[in-house]
Amino acid sequence: MKKFFLGILFASLVFSISCQEDPPINVDGNTYIEISAYYYSNPSDSTSELLPMSNAKVIFSSEYGTQIKQTDAEGKLVVSGLPSSTYSISCRMVHPDDSSVQLVDNQSDVVISSGNPVISEFIGKPITNSGIAINEIYSGGPRNDVYFFYDQYLELYNQSDSVKYLDGIMVMRF
Repeated sequence: MKKFFLGILFASLVFSISCQEDPPINVDGNTYIEISAYYYSNPSDSTSELLPMSNAKVIFSSEYGTQIKQTDAEGKLVVSGLPSSTYSISCRMVHPDDSSVQLVDNQSDVVISSGNPVISEFIGKPITNSGIAINEIYSGGPRNDVYFFYDQYLELYNQSDSVKYLDGIMVMRF
């Protein structure tokens, strides 16, 4: 009887060991992205020197949410521990010589997967900033109402410290 139980114990031990799966080699978040951000000192001249985007804001957006990081003084950033996903990455900073100009570069569909490091370079392009931004748009309106067109609105936001006049502004629907 002892031999029978020892045989069953041995057989179950052999089957349990042989049915185990190997642990995954690449664990999610086991990679990094290395970013270098620069801008041209004179954007109209192609021979101007590349300067680092120091302390630029880098925004990572994916299906898991948004993370905001910052480059160092040399315009470099290394981020590890990001979940595997497809990211949209934006790099931006205020121009050091003119506070009304933003330096911006975006990259979409950046695939970050476990075990595959990503090296990416951003070249900031100057964009003027008026201080007026569209804060909210509601254009749907209820379809079951005859007057759905009158339920639409556009909300503007002044993000600057000065008064902005909107004389002559036109909002059109095409």
